[in-house]
Amino acid sequence: MRGGASPVGFLLRQAGQMPDVGMGAPMRVPTPQVQMFKGGSANETEYQKQLFLSLQRSTPVVMPTSYQRAITIGFNLTVADTLAVLAPPEIRSFLLVRNDQTSTGNVLVALDTQAAASTAMIVLSPGGVALFDIFVPQNDIHLASSTGAALAVITYANARFMPSQA
Repeated sequence: MRGGASPVGFLLRQAGQMPDVGMGAPMRVPTPQVQMFKGGSANETEYQKQLFLSLQRSTPVVMPTSYQRAITIGFNLTVADTLAVLAPPEIRSFLLVRNDQTSTGNVLVALDTQAAASTAMIVLSPGGVALFDIFVPQNDIHLASSTGAALAVITYANARFMPSQA
């Protein structure tokens, strides 16, 4: 067998999948022929136009929900319900609710209904934090204080979906 003692190598060479290296000669790896674009040609601007057009038609490799602007709002709460944040127009991708350490009462957080002790989804004691960054509620957020005054801070981000490329 020419080019090696392995019958498998011989069969692969016969099938055209391996280069024939000869009797014991070191194997030469073929180098790909790369044709470089040479600047200064008459077709340079046309080539650039075609390149940019192809990039515009390509699918963006960006998750639009990963890049958004955060909004922070503070609330001086009493026992009365406060509609803090409306449901997002597209998707809410981040939500943080914090009860300040100086608050004298708990913060009641309710979704799509008035915040009261019986309807609260979350009760935050002074210094408490509720963070939603994976499964984020898409509802209206209502806040109230259980007793006394409370200072609540909400930070949220709504992401916009990119328009479909047609």
